[in-house]
Amino acid sequence: MDRVNRVQNLVAQIQTQAALQRIFNPNLNLFARNLKRANSKKHIVAYNLLRMIINDEGLLINETDCRVISQSANMIWNSFTPAEKNIFKIYAAQIRTMVGVRN
Repeated sequence: MDRVNRVQNLVAQIQTQAALQRIFNPNLNLFARNLKRANSKKHIVAYNLLRMIINDEGLLINETDCRVISQSANMIWNSFTPAEKNIFKIYAAQIRTMVGVRN
């Protein structure tokens, strides 16, 4: 039950106006730079980008459990409209271009 409460807490945190502002206006250069440093061929897709952003938001409330972050990302992704998902698809394509990965 504790994990369910933590997921609900993180989702509630993400649904605040300030958090939504950060989620929909990410620093794409920072993500591209971090992915270049990782020196790995990660798949940069919209859902993974959202999950990385939610991970960062979780750190603001000291939430580091990967299961809580994954469940929160799933809940938020499934609640997005197609237009909101498309925004993250565009961001992911821009990051792939910056990193030089072709998906």
